[in-house]
Amino acid sequence: MSKKNKKKNRSAAAKKQNTAVNNKKLQTSALPVAAEETKEAKTQINPAEEETKEAAAQTAPEKTAEKAVSTGKEKAVEKQHTGKSSAKHNDHTDNSHILKPAVSYAYIIILFILLIIVFVLKLMGDRDLAAANERNEQLSAAILAASENIAQLTAENAEQKKQLDAMSTAINARTELNETQKKEEEESALPILYPIKGTAIVITDTANDEDTDANLMRFSMEDGASVLATGSGLVEVLSDDGDGFVNIVIDHGNGYKSRYVGEGTALCEAGKEVKRGDLIMLFTENDSEFTYSILQNGKTVDPMSVMVIDG
Repeated sequence: MSKKNKKKNRSAAAKKQNTAVNNKKLQTSALPVAAEETKEAKTQINPAEEETKEAAAQTAPEKTAEKAVSTGKEKAVEKQHTGKSSAKHNDHTDNSHILKPAVSYAYIIILFILLIIVFVLKLMGDRDLAAANERNEQLSAAILAASENIAQLTAENAEQKKQLDAMSTAINARTELNETQKKEEEESALPILYPIKGTAIVITDTANDEDTDANLMRFSMEDGASVLATGSGLVEVLSDDGDGFVNIVIDHGNGYKSRYVGEGTALCEAGKEVKRGDLIMLFTENDSEFTYSILQNGKTVDPMSVMVIDG
C-alpha cells in the first residue's frame, strides 16, 4: 500500500470519529433550545474549526510525513553518500593500509636486490683488483728477478771482459814473445858465428890443392881448441870416416846448412838440437886439421859472406 492511500484512510477515520462524538453530544444535551442552538451554532462552527483542524491535522501528518520522508530521504541520501564516502574512505584507507605495506615490502625487496648487486659488483671488483694486484706483484717479481739477472750478467760480463782483456794481453804478450822468439830463432839459425874457440891458424894457401873448394875455410887447430855451432839447428849428420876425421852437418832450417870436418872428437849427437855457440867438436892434438863450409840451398857459399865477426 502506498503512502498516499494510508494518509487518506487516516483522514476518513478521523472524520468518522468526529461525527460520532458530535452525535453523542446532541443526544445527551439537556440545555434549552437556545443553548442547543448556540451549542449547535458552536457545534456548527466547531465542525468548521474541526474541519480546519482536521484538515490541518490531516495536512500536518502529511507534511510531517513528507518532511519525515524528505528528511529520511535526505538522511538516506546523506547516509548513502556518507556510506559511500565512508566506504570509499574505508576502501581507500584499506587500500592504503594494504598498499603501504606492499610498497614498503617492494622498496625493501628492491633495496635488498640493489644491495646484493652492489655486493656482487664489489666482490667481483675486489676479485679483479686482487687478481690485478697479484699480476702486478708477479710482474714486479719478474722485473726484479730480470733486473737481478741483468745485474748479475753485467757483473759476469764485466768479469769475463776483464778475463778476456787479461787473456788478450797475455795472448798479445805471448804472440809478441813468440814473434820475438821466432825472430830470435830465425836470427839464431843463421850461421853467422865464427866457428873456432881457442887457438887456431887459418890456412889460406890452397892454390896448389885442386881438390879444395874455394868456399872452404881451413884451420890448423892447436891442442885444446874447439869448434862452435855457428847457428842453431838440428844435427843431421854425424859420422867418422875411419881416418880420424869427424863429419858433422847441421841443418839450420832456413835453407842454410853448416858442415864441420876435422881431426877431433864429436861433442854432439845426431838428431839433437844444438844452439848457436854450443861446443860440437874438441881437438886434443896440435896441428889438427879442420875445415868449415856453408851450403845455401844445396850449394856452397863463401862463409865470410854470411859470417858476422864482432870486433
